Amino acid sequence: LLFIENEESIQLYLRVQAPDQEHVSQDVLARLEITARSTSDLGIKSNLKIDYYLDVMYGMDLSSSSNGASAPTLVRPGGTAIINVNVTNTGNVDDYIEFYDLISLQGRQEWMLPYGWNIQFPNQLWVETGETVEQELRISIPANENVATFVIYVKGWSSGEPVKSIERGTYDV
Repeated sequence: LLFIENEESIQLYLRVQAPDQEHVSQDVLARLEITARSTSDLGIKSNLKIDYYLDVMYGMDLSSSSNGASAPTLVRPGGTAIINVNVTNTGNVDDYIEFYDLISLQGRQEWMLPYGWNIQFPNQLWVETGETVEQELRISIPANENVATFVIYVKGWSSGEPVKSIERGTYDV
């Protein structure tokens, strides 16, 4: 309740928070209605209608503590490499970030996973708006692997807008 004297005015500030992906998956046009009413004379009231547009934007970014040639991860055959992958939700709604399935042939090809190698990494992570989740990536290398340089690709995308586009920010490698 707000008490306002005769001919007095006040300013109100309203903040509308975007819901998470569970509640909205596309842009929304909505109306909010605020009613002010006198407590002493119920016939005195005023309504304010506000139309607002909720622009749902999905986005994500991947980074690691071992970024390419500047900081390669070295591991011997028969060993395990552990890399921390940071998954950041750059959109304005909470979102599931998806990764290729490590069991399927297509998933293993997308990861560029050599034969006999194993990776432990989830297929999906829940990341809230503006948050960064650090996830451990474990790469097990067979003991009979030749010493060489290999590149593994971590590819992720927003499940809310599964258009895999680096330019739109819904996909990252």
